[in-house]
Formats: sequence, C-alpha cells, structure tokens
Amino acid sequence: MRSARVGELRAIGVSVNTMGLAPRYGPRTVVFVMIAALVLAVVPSMSSPAYGQSSDIREAQTLLNEVGYPAGPVDGLDGPQTRRGLCTWRRLEGRVAHRGPLTTFELQALRTTTELPAADDGRGITVDKTCQSVFYREDGRWQQVLAASTGWGGLPREGDYTIFRTRNGWHTSTLYPAASPNMYKTMYFSGVIAVHGSNHVPARPVSAGCVRVTPAGADYLHARIHIGDPIQVIGRY
Repeated sequence: MRSARVGELRAIGVSVNTMGLAPRYGPRTVVFVMIAALVLAVVPSMSSPAYGQSSDIREAQTLLNEVGYPAGPVDGLDGPQTRRGLCTWRRLEGRVAHRGPLTTFELQALRTTTELPAADDGRGITVDKTCQSVFYREDGRWQQVLAASTGWGGLPREGDYTIFRTRNGWHTSTLYPAASPNMYKTMYFSGVIAVHGSNHVPARPVSAGCVRVTPAGADYLHARIHIGDPIQVIGRY
C-alpha cells in the first residue's frame, strides 16, 4: 500500500523524499500535507489584495461607479475615494464593511454586480461612518449612494433619528461661522446636527458634527426627504 501511494504521488510529478516527509511520516500524512500546500498556494492568490495592480483597480472603479457607488475618478489609483465606494459596496451587499484594499475575490464578485440591492420598505437615509457615505432608500430598494464626510470625535452618534427640520439654499453655520455660506439645503435630525451640502467632502471625518454631502447630493436628498422621515447612523470610522 505504501509503495502504491508513493507511486501515485510520483505520477503527478512530486517526489516525496525531496519533501523530507517520507522517511518519518506515513503516506496519509504526506498526502494531507500536499493538499494543504496546494490550497495555500491557491487561496492567497485569490484573496490577496489586488490594489497593486492598477488595471484591477481601474476595472473596480468603473464597475462601482456604473452601479452607483461613489468610487471617484477611474484612474487606477487605490485612493480614499475608491476605498469609500468599495466599503459601501461591501456594506450593502451584506459583507463586512471596512476600508481595506480590494481583493481578487471581491473583483470577481463586482463583475456580477449590476444594480444597487434591495432595501427595507419605506423612505429613509442611512449615514455610514465606517465608509463615509450616505445611502437613500425608497420603494424597497437603495436608490442612491452619496459620498459623505462625517464629524470629528465619532459624531454624529450611532442611532435612529428623524428629520425634524429642513432649510433651503445656502447659509452660514451659527455655531461655526465662516466667511462665506458653508451649509446647503440642510436637513436637521439631532439638535443642530444635520445632513447638508458642502463644497468640501473628503473621504474622512472633517465636520464639527454634521454629515456633509456634495451640493448635488443635497439637492437629491432635499427633493425627496420629508419631515418625519427616518435617518439611521451606523458604523465607526
């Protein structure tokens, strides 16, 4: 039996003696070690980050943007905007949401993603502090994903809120006044904390507590959100 197993291994081009296993271990152990070695050789190539390959990043950026995830310009660079779009895709697809690099497995899954996934019924906003994004749901589907920038110190706090006041146009914050108006189409949901448009929306927390979206994003939300609509804040940066 032993010689037959060794012969099988040699038939596929593997010398058991050169592995240093045959003299000390039985053929079953040798076969197990070989299978484990083959798995380890294959799995890292599938799950390892693909961010060093600009063609893979370029493809991922294209796919994310086409579906509606804000991944920034299609430039093949693995930057914070790409990580924001990828993080949000993970979140809405039911994966673990994080801002880590793209993997080959994920690129393969992205190739089969054709639309934003289903959502709960009703209308509402979700603010994702982990991904630095905002997503809007209506009619049982996520309708829009927006780039966002949340506040320092973990603000706004995680929880369920409702929109209780809106304000149209540009205006200046009363708590943090600026030389020019810095809040656009504001939607308040917790005291003075609101979702509002801004001309500066990096993929990291920079606000004093509010949730910034682009002016175009604020236009989109302001046209759809009503007083009393729910807004949920999730995640941590």
